[in-house]
Amino acid sequence: MYVITRSGEREPIKFDKITERIEGLTFDLDRSRIDPMIIAKKVIEGIYDGITTKELDNLAAETAAYLSTQHPDYSTLAGRIAVSNLHKDTRGCFSENIKAMYMFINPKNGEPAPLVSKELYEAVMENAHKLDEAVLDKRDFNYDYFGFKTLEKSYLLRMNGKIVERPGQMLMRVSLGIHANNVDAAIKTLKVAPDVRAGYSRSNFKHWSDLDKNGCSTRNDVILQEALEKPKVDAGCKIVKDTGKWYTAIVT
Repeated sequence: MYVITRSGEREPIKFDKITERIEGLTFDLDRSRIDPMIIAKKVIEGIYDGITTKELDNLAAETAAYLSTQHPDYSTLAGRIAVSNLHKDTRGCFSENIKAMYMFINPKNGEPAPLVSKELYEAVMENAHKLDEAVLDKRDFNYDYFGFKTLEKSYLLRMNGKIVERPGQMLMRVSLGIHANNVDAAIKTLKVAPDVRAGYSRSNFKHWSDLDKNGCSTRNDVILQEALEKPKVDAGCKIVKDTGKWYTAIVT
């Protein structure tokens, strides 16, 4: 069987190539919990002669999303496959994309139909290099599958029925609109703060209650239910520190 590439060429379908593509997107994920080969095998089962590489990516993303019930990293991987697929079909330069949106011509009547305002277009053109450097495509890979599909369905702009911008480009476009094209303020808004776990205190959150009267607050009920390895529990349902294991860090 053959696959049709984005350039229109026919190539033999190779299992190893599909697996390698998926594996390349597993960076920072828990490889003890996810297996790219499982996704690749299911993708192979669903292909047909003449399938496009875009359809292959969609199938792989949907398969990974289905497996997210086994571990949440599958949803992250599914999002990355979908984002990578989008990146192959869209411009990587923010300013060039804004120019194309502003210059868009309605194919039905041949009239100008800009998707962005003249003010935004001019602000971007005047600060193209600065803005292009501030839009980092790697941040797009932080979306899980369902988060990305929400953007794809309702927020990413289209021309001629096709999505033409990436998540980071959309955020920059919106940020410029919020800040009335103040470029420095727009860029500052998009900067992602590091994950800081210091400063949290349980004493600041006094609303936890024991609705089912089992001796554990709702918080601790959830913590115990979601544990991969059950922690030790002292009297009063106090979870012993440094025991148990979860998908992500918690403060016990």
